[in-house]
Amino acid sequence: MKYLFCLLILFSNALVAKPALVIDILSNENFSERYSAFLNGRDALSITDFTANTHGSHLEIVEMILLQQALYLGGETRPVEFRAQS
Repeated sequence: MKYLFCLLILFSNALVAKPALVIDILSNENFSERYSAFLNGRDALSITDFTANTHGSHLEIVEMILLQQALYLGGETRPVEFRAQS
């Protein structure tokens, strides 16, 4: 029983929800819509095809996805939250 308790203490840190990594971006009136449309329910970490499926420039969307992937490959496992600044 005491071994189970020790294991729970050791692994309890891994069970705690991690706060999101907040990244400030320039405000764009339709960025969130275009970003969501491009992801289309996919996880940003799984995207390998960056073919545009929305109208207009999507360079900033590709940059945001590549940033998330680079952070993850560098060891950052917190979810990323983009916050628009005006």
